[in-house]
Amino acid sequence: MHGCTFARTGDDVASFHSMSIEDTFKTLRSSAEGLDESEVRMRLQKYGPNELQKEKSTSALRIFAEQFKGFLIIILLAATFISFIIGETVDALVILAIVFACVILGFAQEY
Repeated sequence: MHGCTFARTGDDVASFHSMSIEDTFKTLRSSAEGLDESEVRMRLQKYGPNELQKEKSTSALRIFAEQFKGFLIIILLAATFISFIIGETVDALVILAIVFACVILGFAQEY
């Protein structure tokens, strides 16, 4: 469900957006004052720190190179090659410019 926050409480699943504040505190075994030190240590040991895991980042060069794997880009590159072979240099350069424009736009969107 999009936009809902859930927490597992045994076999039940709580949706906090529809709960009262008191019920939310009860479900989370907390209070408006927060957790005491012993509860903080216990939860930290049990669940770990509340941090997002860093994903391995993809290099800019790899993102740029992957832009050339698209089916349409491959077709356009083949058309460029064929145009050069049959002597249509201007057409080949125009197609090549379109390919690079598409690659640069794709790279900018993903980077």
